[in-house]
Amino acid sequence: MQVGNPDLPVNTYEWDRDSQTLLIYSTMPESKWAPLLKEHLPEQAVKIIPAVHSKTDIDAALRAMGEDGGVLANGGRIVTAVPAKDGSTIAVGVEPAVGARMDTNAIAKELDVGIPVTVDVAADVQPATRNIGYYVNFFSGAYMQSATTGPNGRSCSTGFRIGRFSDNAAGMLSAEHCGRDYIGKTWYYSSTSNSSSNIGNFQGMMSVSSVAATDTGLWTGGNVAVMYPAVFTGNHTDGGTLEQIRGANIAVVGNHVCYSGSRSGNACSNEVTATGTLVCYSITQCYYGTTWTSQTSSIEAAGNGDSGGPVYRRVDGKVYASGIISGIVGGSQTCTGDPGSSTRSCSPVALYAPVDVALGSSTGWGLAYVP
Repeated sequence: MQVGNPDLPVNTYEWDRDSQTLLIYSTMPESKWAPLLKEHLPEQAVKIIPAVHSKTDIDAALRAMGEDGGVLANGGRIVTAVPAKDGSTIAVGVEPAVGARMDTNAIAKELDVGIPVTVDVAADVQPATRNIGYYVNFFSGAYMQSATTGPNGRSCSTGFRIGRFSDNAAGMLSAEHCGRDYIGKTWYYSSTSNSSSNIGNFQGMMSVSSVAATDTGLWTGGNVAVMYPAVFTGNHTDGGTLEQIRGANIAVVGNHVCYSGSRSGNACSNEVTATGTLVCYSITQCYYGTTWTSQTSSIEAAGNGDSGGPVYRRVDGKVYASGIISGIVGGSQTCTGDPGSSTRSCSPVALYAPVDVALGSSTGWGLAYVP
């Protein structure tokens, strides 16, 4: 049994730290789980919690909500949709139309997706530098910028080195929303735009689903082949503290992950609170499969400019890739790392796209790591 296997009917994995028990929310009867758990997890305490609606039904409901950018009949729009761990309900956050009263009952009735929904006013969500000079190798969590500078330019953070199964071609996985307006355009590692810092061209979204958009994108070409599977784990000005990536893991509610954005630096103790959610940053930017986290010490985990950077989990002292920094919920000008400003907000509640929504046999790309 492979945890994270898409063939298993699992809504959510949750780690109960107090009892050291793995909770599995699933529509499959416990009797069918028993032989799998006995064979593959004989020493691990596991509790199967019946799910009300299947992951397949939940995903279909989220896709229906995200159609047409989540725009509602009264002019408001869906910003977030977070399913309960057992699939019993979906909590929908709505941005009301300007000057309109928000009738939550009417919206709930409009969202007739076969699963009960609760409606409330959405918190603001927005897409989220280690500005270091050129090294022989590139790494995860560094500043990168589009070739276009000025008000139409964009800066984000480098993601994970990946490889294509068929020919071992090199690529980088980062945030789709960073490059979506720059298809085919060159991006640079650090703010020095020259041939040696060319990290490749944005190729577009990369998702394991043919029907669901995810905030994961592919960069190829340039010098991406010299990107090494290691992540910056120091503060936002530390260009020397690095740790090798030793593999990947899936999002489990209750586990803690670290963010390593180029502008905020390393921030750990971010507890996973929800998985498989829908987030719409705008009418044209709705992403599925998003994971929510909350900083346990209430410090700012990520902010603008950190998008695309690595999210990782430390297991037995080793670093494992978890996802790509996508955005933040709420936000203020109180930031770790680079200070906040009119164009930089930060938040202790951050969002990421798990690596498993982009990598695997269906896309033909896998994570580069050090065994």
